[in-house]
Amino acid sequence: MPTNGFYNVNEVYTEKYYQLPQWLFTNEKYKDLSNNARIAYALLKDRNRYSIKNHWFDADGNIYFIFTNKTLADMLNVTERTITSVKKELVTHRLLYIKKMGFDNKIKQNLPSRLYLLKPVLSAEEIYNNMIQEEV
Repeated sequence: MPTNGFYNVNEVYTEKYYQLPQWLFTNEKYKDLSNNARIAYALLKDRNRYSIKNHWFDADGNIYFIFTNKTLADMLNVTERTITSVKKELVTHRLLYIKKMGFDNKIKQNLPSRLYLLKPVLSAEEIYNNMIQEEV
């Protein structure tokens, strides 16, 4: 029997995981998303907790985050050009909203865009059908 490599019951609960919502794979509206876009959605969803901790929400209470293309590219092990395509996919599927913040004259540079993760649009019928499929 190997001496290392096994998950120990005392270690499992200390690990952190990114959650991939099932609807990204099962719902017809989102099934054509690339796997990079699916994983990016999960990474960005996880970032919401960080944003709340740092009080990154707008006047309406909507959570936003700052996530550079470089950081996301490094996490997904892809190019920044690929991240531009991934973000476009998420925007097209109405899962991401990007708000350009413009130029700051005081610091003489563009401010980073705010990213808003959007909830999926799922009908009651779609949710019901997914629950039925799980029972089979």
